[in-house]
Amino acid sequence: MNIFHIKISKYLTLEVLKIFFGILIVLSLLIFGNQIYLVLSKGISEGYFASEFFPMIAYKFFRDASFIVSLSFSLAIIYALSSLYKSSELIVTSNAGIGDLKLFKMLFPLISLISIFVLFLSAYISPEALKKANYLKENAKSRPEYIFFKEGIFQNFNKTKTVFYASEIKSENQIQLLDGVFIYSELDGKVILSKKGYKHIDSISGRIYLSLSNGKIYQNVFFEPKKQISISYFDKLNILLYDPAENVEKTLINSYDFFYKFCNFFISSII
Repeated sequence: MNIFHIKISKYLTLEVLKIFFGILIVLSLLIFGNQIYLVLSKGISEGYFASEFFPMIAYKFFRDASFIVSLSFSLAIIYALSSLYKSSELIVTSNAGIGDLKLFKMLFPLISLISIFVLFLSAYISPEALKKANYLKENAKSRPEYIFFKEGIFQNFNKTKTVFYASEIKSENQIQLLDGVFIYSELDGKVILSKKGYKHIDSISGRIYLSLSNGKIYQNVFFEPKKQISISYFDKLNILLYDPAENVEKTLINSYDFFYKFCNFFISSII
């Protein structure tokens, strides 16, 4: 390859690269903005925590990284050659003995480099990003619906087989304030009653706690009938309701007349 061909090759490569990076930036901004809209619009209904929004946006963006790069490069080659044709530069190179085949041979090193990069993205980055995005999505789906408590409904949560009930629920600034809280642990026969409570979400770990105040704890309920029930009092009590490290499913207990009567009896005793 003579000096003239080397100069043409460098010039063509630089033109394609400049256009490629320009298109890449524009497409990246468009797709990233679209992912922001999609994640924010669906994130609340799908149960994402605030700390999970940006990671989900980033994972979905990198999931499409191979497509963005390959499309940008293809458009860059088409646009660069079209621009050179319009400016009659390709006519000059053609008259100088450089045909279309030689032009593509000059671009072959760049095409090979981008192809390897796209292959790397397709083989490692995109699948890993998709895996992370699916993990966040499935983790959000596995969270029980009682993250937003419903008043007047018995709810069974976590592996400790615990029943939850609240007589009244109010929402203020996305915080649920609970009145007349009843919690029954089937494993140890413990009943917790509280006049007030609220839900707290740890933004770092994703754990969900129920913070109770001014309540009672009844031990040995429904166990060993001959043994006397012990009662203790508390001013503050935090209960772990949900840990994202565990696959938790929520079920509703429908029409438990016994629990309903039992709950009303205990709640009326402290209100």
